[in-house]
Amino acid sequence: METEGILLDTSILVEYHRKQIKSKSILFNLIGQYKIYISVITDFEIKIGMKTESHWHDYRTLRKKIDVLPLDVDCINHAVEIYSH
Repeated sequence: METEGILLDTSILVEYHRKQIKSKSILFNLIGQYKIYISVITDFEIKIGMKTESHWHDYRTLRKKIDVLPLDVDCINHAVEIYSH
């Protein structure tokens, strides 16, 4: 049985990076329950916010568990749906 996918927006990744205790983040609890996706726009937004090598290291490690989707109409529709809730 294939794991259900979930498309995350930037705020979920930012919250994860800001938490000192990662296990208390929303993203930590989603990994393993869902196949995690972000849009190429979210990837861009996170990368422009990286200020230190530590941030880059953490993001590269996290990205191994996340697939980046290209920007298309379906991706935009999913992002709009997430943003609306």
